[in-house]
Amino acid sequence: METFIIAIENEKGGSGKTNTAIGLACGLKAAGYDVVVIDNDPQGGSMRWKRNSSSDNFPPVVLLGKNLEKTDTELYKASFLIIDGEPGIEANEQLKKLVRFMRRLSDDTSLPSSVRREINQGLREIIGSSLEITVSTVSAIKLSDLVIVPMKGSDQDVEPSMNLIDNLLKPRFEATGKPIYKALINEVPYSGNTINDGKSLQAQLRLQLTVKNIPVFNTTIHTRQQYREANTYGHTVFDEKASYEKCRVEMENLTMEVLETLGVKLNG
Repeated sequence: METFIIAIENEKGGSGKTNTAIGLACGLKAAGYDVVVIDNDPQGGSMRWKRNSSSDNFPPVVLLGKNLEKTDTELYKASFLIIDGEPGIEANEQLKKLVRFMRRLSDDTSLPSSVRREINQGLREIIGSSLEITVSTVSAIKLSDLVIVPMKGSDQDVEPSMNLIDNLLKPRFEATGKPIYKALINEVPYSGNTINDGKSLQAQLRLQLTVKNIPVFNTTIHTRQQYREANTYGHTVFDEKASYEKCRVEMENLTMEVLETLGVKLNG
């Protein structure tokens, strides 16, 4: 079987790239495929998760630490290479300085937690509106068969996602026919009083993507504390734990859609 390369890309940090990469990789492994995750993010989220894990369901993870090249992909003998992509970088030098200063403040434990939360919220909004695509992201996309763009529904999340699609993915696909790209609606609220808001948010985002002729997965990844629990304790949602069932079903559905998108028959 040939090797398929799938990149999980979004300029914005916190968009769910690592959760998507690990969940999909575990789903493919559970379906009987050889999978390797390439951690292309300097923060090393996938590698940290792997180091904390003793789960047999966890696939191998490689921390790359440089721009991806074709020779790198040829080193790993696997049916699927899943790339956990790098966030974008702040384009403006003054903004970079401001972001560094705000990050120092957010790490200052002498400040009240409410103040630190407000600083972190401000950071997310600034970074989401002032990103440029990294060379590493471009390199990964050029080598990929499929690019998955996890997207949240808020304005500060949608804007950088659309920037990646409109300025890189769509023009490249129209010019070369590759890579296939699809949006993944991600981290939609699905608990308590937020369920109706979550459904509305999902419907609005699907409509927005449809109007712009952007392909989108039918599967939606909801905000569930079990995803965070799995990351924190080094589990996977494919471990035998009843509380992970809804997460596991979501990732199984995504896995089936990915195989269908790539025209790959299910093993067995």
